[in-house]
Amino acid sequence: MNRPIRVLAIGCLVLFFALMLRATYVQWWQADSLSSVSKHENNIRVLNDQFSRQRGAIIVGKKSAALSRASKDQYKFARTYPNGPEYAQITGFYTRDWGLGGLESSRNSVLSGEDSSLFLNRVVDLMDNRPAKGGSIVTTINPAAQKAAYDGLKGKIGAVVALKPSTGAILAMVSPRATTPTGWPPTSSTPSAATRTSCSTRSRAHSTTSASRPPCRRARRSRS
Repeated sequence: MNRPIRVLAIGCLVLFFALMLRATYVQWWQADSLSSVSKHENNIRVLNDQFSRQRGAIIVGKKSAALSRASKDQYKFARTYPNGPEYAQITGFYTRDWGLGGLESSRNSVLSGEDSSLFLNRVVDLMDNRPAKGGSIVTTINPAAQKAAYDGLKGKIGAVVALKPSTGAILAMVSPRATTPTGWPPTSSTPSAATRTSCSTRSRAHSTTSASRPPCRRARRSRS
């Protein structure tokens, strides 16, 4: 074999192994990151796939504060929140075009069924030819304490967080300014994001975990 052919062959082998290494890195090491909705909210393929999957429930006490129910639209399941705003500060929200919040975001890998701890479940579902399901999470919230805090703050400004001193477990977390999970995203009659005031935008933030200032009040217009 003459020298030019040998150099060309070696170059092709180097490029082949480089391509294999790159493909392995993307398909294996970066797989979880690239398929994460919380990290890549604009990945339509991943969004459509996750919205067609039965998402795990967020359990409070013995009941579900968030769960997926079968729907008849292009997505097979719809996310519902039976207790509405009472647990909105905890569950957060799960939407296709407006992102995630609360536990829906921080525990998205488990709820969507993509967490590494659910690998065996995914293998079993694949072998049984069953659609993949998300895993449920159990919170430390005490339903009675949560209801008492929620009822006590109705019509008031503030926030409540109750902790168990011995373990640090959160027993209740309420803010009356929390957005109802099923009330977001806004309907077509709601002003666009560009025209919303900073106050209305901040109302989506969790006063107990995400806000460094008291709940905002709308500024009065000055008269000339």
